[in-house]
Amino acid sequence: MDMGYWAVLADSEREQWDYVPCQTVGPLSFGDDRHDVVAIMAGHGFAAEEREIERWSPQRAQWRVEFRRAESDKHRSAVKCYFVEDVGLTCVLVDGLRGPQVICEGVRLIGRVPSELDAEMEACAVERGLGISYCLTGACAGPTSSSIGAGSALAIRS
Repeated sequence: MDMGYWAVLADSEREQWDYVPCQTVGPLSFGDDRHDVVAIMAGHGFAAEEREIERWSPQRAQWRVEFRRAESDKHRSAVKCYFVEDVGLTCVLVDGLRGPQVICEGVRLIGRVPSELDAEMEACAVERGLGISYCLTGACAGPTSSSIGAGSALAIRS
């Protein structure tokens, strides 16, 4: 049964990406050039759609690049990357339904029931003696240290 927009990929159908806060998400490094990211993602089977977006600064252009895997992602992109001129990659948004599985310190972040992910992240924070904070939408933001989610530029869209 094709559920279209709400179809969820099984973990076995997703690439497995590691996340190191403020450094890397899968094959991508924060600060990477937009053209390099497009080439890297093409090597992983993703097609890119690039758009310049409204500038927050008149001196620096910004871009959003959406990545899809052919027909299977026609309803929504699997990964979106945001770039600032002369800065490079600043944010990676991984779709919870269609994107790669992202793992940080053993915690699977993608394609999870939010309450289960929240409980696992809280347990991880407690085990390490770290705090945990929440964003305005109430979603779990991660421990308040250099560990999971701290100062990160990874966003998960469900």
